[in-house]
Amino acid sequence: MEYTVFAMVCATFGIAVYIMAVMPTKKDVRKLLGVSEPREAELGRILRERIGTSCELVVYEAGITAGGMRLSGTVRDVDDEWVLMECAGKKGGTQLKALRISLIEGIEQG
Repeated sequence: MEYTVFAMVCATFGIAVYIMAVMPTKKDVRKLLGVSEPREAELGRILRERIGTSCELVVYEAGITAGGMRLSGTVRDVDDEWVLMECAGKKGGTQLKALRISLIEGIEQG
């Protein structure tokens, strides 16, 4: 009886890991559909309009966070692939952070 329960738990865990490894992400689906380029161009245009203003960027799957990470700061520069943000540092002062536009899920006014 104990071995049966243990085997069922192991099988369930194995199936869950397999599904998580095989399941495509939003980014993969966008690549397959060919939607990523116009989306990145549109995000770049929106970010260029916000140079010098404060906003919050929602980033795709940053690390192990399920809902993504939020990066608050002031947009300093934008090109075709990258956005440069000025963010508050942990010990005071400011930090410059460069982020790929393809990793941005959304933009919120700060």
